[in-house]
This record gives sequence, C-alpha cells and structure tokens, in this order.
Amino acid sequence: MAVTSNLNMHLTWTGDSETDDNFSIQENQNSPGQIVVIDLNIGDNVIIVPSAGSSVSVGCVIIPPAGNTVATKLKGINSDDGFLLHPTNPIAISFGGEANFVLHVESSVDGFRFNFF
Repeated sequence: MAVTSNLNMHLTWTGDSETDDNFSIQENQNSPGQIVVIDLNIGDNVIIVPSAGSSVSVGCVIIPPAGNTVATKLKGINSDDGFLLHPTNPIAISFGGEANFVLHVESSVDGFRFNFF
C-alpha cells in the first residue's frame, strides 16, 4: 500500500542575519509511509529502507531518542568513514539511488525513529 508523502522544512534566522525560508522535498505519491523504531547495537547497523510493490521511499527523517548522548555516524553501505550526527536533533535525508544506509554507534542505543517518506 502506497501513500502520498510531503516533507516541508522551515528555517528562520534572527539577529545579525535574518532569513525566513521554506524548503520542500518533491511529493512522493508512492511512499511506503512507514515509521520504524530501531534499537541500535554497538558497531554498524544496516538500515533497510522499506519498499513494497510500487511503493518506494525517497528519503527519511532520522530522530534520535530524547536525551541520547551516544556518538552516531551516518554512513553508506560501502565502508566509508561517515559523519557524526547531532545526538538529539532530527536529520532529514533524501535518497538518490541505493537507499540502504548504516548508522554506527559506539554503544547500544534504544529507540531511534525513522520516518520514511
């Protein structure tokens, strides 16, 4: 079953520099529309992007658990070094090809949430 998904982001700066920008990711009329909560184990954790039939995810919002203090790296499937994510702030990523990815943690973390769109 596919659903239509839309992701909109709003960025506001105030002070010495100001902006008020809106960003949208192209509507996906074949989204799997899934929210998955995963407990991460020490080391590399392969995150399988959901797809079924004609539904395909074009991205996801990764939401670490509240109060998380464990360093987390976002990596591709092929052994790259990755980059550190903020321990508690969400991150939105868009996929452009093979979508499975890796989250690497130095100690176990329960409750990472993935909203696939």
